[in-house]
Amino acid sequence: RTPYLLRSVDEEGIYQNQIKRSLIHMHSAPHSVEMAARWAVLTRLEPPSIEKFPASLQEIIRDLSPEEKLELYNSGETPHRLSQKQSVELKAHIKTLFYDHFHDANYEGRYGASPREVRMIILNAMQDSRFDFLSVTAVFLAIEQLIEQRSSYEFLRREPVRGYRDATHLLGLVKRHYAAIVSDEVRNALGFYNKESYVDLFTRYIMHVSAWTKKERLIDPLFQRHVEADEAFMASVEQNLLAAHEEKDDFRGQVISQIAAFMLENPQGTLDYNVLFSGHIKRLKDKVYREQIGVVNRVIHNFLRLQQNDVASLDEREMNDARTLQEGLKNLGYNDKSARSAMTYLLQAGGDDKPSDQLGLWAAR
Repeated sequence: RTPYLLRSVDEEGIYQNQIKRSLIHMHSAPHSVEMAARWAVLTRLEPPSIEKFPASLQEIIRDLSPEEKLELYNSGETPHRLSQKQSVELKAHIKTLFYDHFHDANYEGRYGASPREVRMIILNAMQDSRFDFLSVTAVFLAIEQLIEQRSSYEFLRREPVRGYRDATHLLGLVKRHYAAIVSDEVRNALGFYNKESYVDLFTRYIMHVSAWTKKERLIDPLFQRHVEADEAFMASVEQNLLAAHEEKDDFRGQVISQIAAFMLENPQGTLDYNVLFSGHIKRLKDKVYREQIGVVNRVIHNFLRLQQNDVASLDEREMNDARTLQEGLKNLGYNDKSARSAMTYLLQAGGDDKPSDQLGLWAAR
């Protein structure tokens, strides 16, 4: 048994090391290799069988999408649609999920895009004459060209099951994932949120939940006096965290239990909410972004105008925001062309679940 890798973070590392020598004289757009690796690993995943899991998890396992399964393998992150209790139970069975097909003839990782195909995708993208840098759009186009060669690849001819083994559907998931990454980078570049501020908010929430659970009072850090746990504050945070039909009391109890379990298992470890509750903190950030998406899109439009030297009608604030985004993207490893390509792609993705690669081609010019 020689399965291909099942974690895209491991797969990406292989190509990052292998192609560095080939990219000495070529700019590589952020995430270009990452997206090729992600698609390849998604093609290798198998639909999970529910029989090996407890009854309380079987419906969740049955509905687990390829992307959700990959995130479980990559980082242990559970689907956001799950309640806190369901997430904890699912995490406890990741090993069962990983070895689900271990003894099958068609074990997980036997089929799917091979490292050879991934290297070919990356090299074809590098040689695409429409780009003078390794572009994410060129990677997507190279994947589409490979998918068209259905008769040449056995993994492309397998029967799709619940989104698994469907190379075209999986590419659509990768494209949406890429748009989500870029939107997160824009938020960071514009200073719309700071990671620590959300950790601070969640830490404050935990303090109130802990006091509420123990029926104790806590010290208000502003006025340095004892106060009751703030029900309104907790509810305002929970409206972005609770799954459908999840009770707040259950959620709070599970959060405290998860912290207690971590401390018991890691008595000398450091409790990092950004790691232990990464999904919760991401949801808090996403809410803010949804509220500010109109502002973000205007800044991106102005950034593209700045790139084209079409700034006559922009006022000072608009120019400053566009330049802030430009500098922020530069700090993330973009050059002018790859930044323009990514921003154009993101604008299209915001209005269409299937971003147009033609926009990426226009932005590369």
